[in-house]
Amino acid sequence: LNDDDLDAIRFATNTLIQFRDLPIFQQFDQALGKIADRLTVSPNLETDGMDKFIQFESTPHASGSQHLGPLLQAIRSRSVVKLGYAKFQDSNETSTYNLHPYLLKEYRNRWYLLGWDCDKQRIRTFGCDRIESMEILSDGRFQMQPSFDPNNYFAHALGITVLGDGKPERIEFECDALLSKYLQTQPLHHSQHIREEGETHIVGLEVMPTFELLQWLQAHASEITVLQPKHIQDAVIHKLESALNRQQYS
Repeated sequence: LNDDDLDAIRFATNTLIQFRDLPIFQQFDQALGKIADRLTVSPNLETDGMDKFIQFESTPHASGSQHLGPLLQAIRSRSVVKLGYAKFQDSNETSTYNLHPYLLKEYRNRWYLLGWDCDKQRIRTFGCDRIESMEILSDGRFQMQPSFDPNNYFAHALGITVLGDGKPERIEFECDALLSKYLQTQPLHHSQHIREEGETHIVGLEVMPTFELLQWLQAHASEITVLQPKHIQDAVIHKLESALNRQQYS
């Protein structure tokens, strides 16, 4: 890179950093932060020998990203798409869906497509990495369901799963000071609140009881005690018992 290239990169980065708190840029906040950190560490973008002193996290390429361009085009033009889709459960069989594409969303280095399933008459989520084929139907145009609001659709979701018209529930669990400090620096959800009761800390969330929530609770089961609701307690216990039985009989 010549000096003009470097100046252009620095100028673009400094310009974008000024707007990182705006909602439209929040999904890119981590990427912008990485670029800014990279320029701070090495203003000339020299890489020789740098890995001896500092190593940045390497984010794997998101599988399925080749579909993003055509899908974005279909979303913008309100065009119906025909998807060939292979589920994880049976990757050898491809199903066909006629879909009104609404939104592309990234979660944990995977891209997902949200859209209205014309046959099921409901909003569904499709992993872009499992799309086998996609065709934009030129004779099809759609009107988005008035009840769908992309800004609020995931408001009560911890992850990519939304339980239809399900309502958020009050989830509470007890943890020690160490995990509490971790959650204060990296909250699970914007609704998170932590209160201290003696030496213990009570974490409260207003979220849907989704797969991602249960997955997190199960992963930290040795550090927490689920207080409410009872069906979440029972679900975590069932998951742990299944894991124990699997280890005992493997």
